[in-house]
Amino acid sequence: MMPRINEAHMGKPYRYAYGMHAVKPGYLSDSIIKIDTETKKTKMWVPKKNHLPSEPIFVARPGGKSEDDGVLLTVAMDTSVKLSSMVVIDAKTMTMKEIDRARMPVVMGYRFPGIFI
Repeated sequence: MMPRINEAHMGKPYRYAYGMHAVKPGYLSDSIIKIDTETKKTKMWVPKKNHLPSEPIFVARPGGKSEDDGVLLTVAMDTSVKLSSMVVIDAKTMTMKEIDRARMPVVMGYRFPGIFI
């Protein structure tokens, strides 16, 4: 999956990129990572146990002042009950505290492309 950025910065210099990440090399992507391209620092959101996140998309906060002022949307599949949830994550703080979760009555495949969210 491709890294995602604030789409207002497409074709221009950008500072932050977001994407799927595997905490353990060689394993399935099990977290979402934020990369600061200036400082080279990273921050991660690791979902609940047995949850696999899909490609995130960045949604800018209307009237936001900074490039990372917004939320990330990702679909997380709960492998223990075979259900998926839409998860909303604060992209700016990247304490990656989950803001909200909407449970779906279906399973959306792992690695579901963010463009379809």
